[in-house]
Amino acid sequence: MMSFYFNFAKAEIGFQLMLIAYTVACIAYALSILRSKYESEIYKAARLIFLLGWCVNVYILVSRGIIAGRPPFKTFYESLLYFSFLFGLLALSIEWLKKIKLLGFLSLIIILSAELFALLKQDIDIVTVPPALNSGWFLPHVTIYFSGYSSVTVAFILSILALIRTGTINLDKDSFWARAIGRQEVNFEVLHRDWVRIGYLFLLGGLITGGLWAKFAWSDYWAWDPKENWGLISWLIYGAVLHMHHTSFLKSRTVLKVSAASWFLILFTYFGMSYLPTKSQSMHIYTEPLPPDEGKDVKGVNREMY
Repeated sequence: MMSFYFNFAKAEIGFQLMLIAYTVACIAYALSILRSKYESEIYKAARLIFLLGWCVNVYILVSRGIIAGRPPFKTFYESLLYFSFLFGLLALSIEWLKKIKLLGFLSLIIILSAELFALLKQDIDIVTVPPALNSGWFLPHVTIYFSGYSSVTVAFILSILALIRTGTINLDKDSFWARAIGRQEVNFEVLHRDWVRIGYLFLLGGLITGGLWAKFAWSDYWAWDPKENWGLISWLIYGAVLHMHHTSFLKSRTVLKVSAASWFLILFTYFGMSYLPTKSQSMHIYTEPLPPDEGKDVKGVNREMY
């Protein structure tokens, strides 16, 4: 707990404001889902505070990009800020149009988890990019991949909801679920399938742009890099999930469980590369350890690219 407070105090003021706004919005969404006297007013406040936190998120990214003179997603810290920006934009857009309180609440839980990890990681220094990353493919490749990560995260949320309430459900207008999703009829399984399709296409786009970038940087489309391999595996798994939706020998709940488990594969692709024994072979992990100095600690500069 002391480590959390220390890191929070050390973080930039924009990050502190963003984290506070997201936290307050999450609490407000929870209160609006529960029956309360001022349910409508609290819900409106929750949406506005979510939007405010997202605007601060945008400000942090833009300011870091201007200072660094490059797209602001080089370090773990920056990449998590960028994920929160894209996923927050997606969640806000859907929630603002469809008024699904539960989506806003669960989206904020995921965003807060990402930002708390960024707070603990604390690689907040602005670093320069290696020559291989100095390419016009940098921005589209990362943006497309993060859009894919955001889409399958929405699909993950929907798969959990579909496992809780399977099939088309009709709800009493005063029930918890009717308040949470803002309507009396819904089919989470159909929505889940739609978002898996979107995520699948974005992941494919990420692989294609990554291959083109690799050709520009290393003169080869594919190098069997650990990150490339796991990105390919993730895309194949979600392709299998889509195929399962159209097969009759698998029950729908089984498909939903496989889909939910596939999201953890995405998490590993994003977070787990540094823990692989083959990480030294990866072109997606840039580590520049400083040479030993007598009487001083040796520190490495994490330069992981997502």
